[in-house]
Amino acid sequence: MRRAAAFLLSALLAAGCADAPAPLRLDEGDDGRTLAVPVGTVIELRLEERAGTGYSWAAEPSPLTPLGVSHEAPSRPPGLVGGPVTVIFRYRVDAAGPARLGLKQWRVWLGEPSVIRRVTVTIDGQPLP
Repeated sequence: MRRAAAFLLSALLAAGCADAPAPLRLDEGDDGRTLAVPVGTVIELRLEERAGTGYSWAAEPSPLTPLGVSHEAPSRPPGLVGGPVTVIFRYRVDAAGPARLGLKQWRVWLGEPSVIRRVTVTIDGQPLP
């Protein structure tokens, strides 16, 4: 019986995920924009950095719900250092109203003066009808 219940639960979860809309994809070109999006929307902010330089993207505090960070690197020959890496920050809009989403590229150990780029997007959560 437990197996059947577990199978049913996983099937229902998978079916629910199949209907979920694709994430709203943003990048550095969206810097400074204000976007109205429905509550429940998942936002993916994709930013490029160079591996091996010491500069990395970091999220600043935000009222949006963080869902995780991942990295994508194109395949390249072994031993190649400093290639491009895409860092993907995922958030979910859980409340109505404006929320600031800010990221900075910096060398963490050098602090705020080392920031070389910032990306800020305002997300205006819209209640569902």
